[in-house]
Amino acid sequence: MTREEFKLWLLDLGIKFPDLSSWINALGAKQQTLDCWYSLFVDERLTLAEAMEATKAMFAGRAEAPRAYDRERTATLVIEACKELRQRSKRKDSELETNMLSAKRKRSGANDGNPYEQAMGKKLWGMVEGYTALKKTGATPQEVEAWLNKADREAFPNSYPQKTSLFDEFNNEPQQAYV
Repeated sequence: MTREEFKLWLLDLGIKFPDLSSWINALGAKQQTLDCWYSLFVDERLTLAEAMEATKAMFAGRAEAPRAYDRERTATLVIEACKELRQRSKRKDSELETNMLSAKRKRSGANDGNPYEQAMGKKLWGMVEGYTALKKTGATPQEVEAWLNKADREAFPNSYPQKTSLFDEFNNEPQQAYV
């Protein structure tokens, strides 16, 4: 994180926690405190995006926020929130990797030669590859979910009831002769 990025984060912090901003501005050793906070961020190799996300989590109540009597710990709280966000991200990446390995295993035919499982594995692997490619394009979560639903319907059509209109059902019924 650069000094300029730190200043941007500090502005965001002040917007989300105005009382904290007032406290910082009233400090006699304001610059020294901010230098210490910046140094901690650099030591932990925080990015601006991580610090902003951590501040957002604190503001939303998903991470511990600075208390009135403990404001000097703000940088430490942000770092702790960043570490938690990093852990969550690693868990998600690990889950995706596990799912991709499972799909790859099925795709390679490592499933006791069951033709049905081989076919399903290939379809699943195609969905995983498509999902990964779509995520790399920066698609929104809604776009990704819509694509996954469509891909799931195409890959596993028998899992969904076929829609027919009332007109189709009427035309498919045996016709009776009326006398």
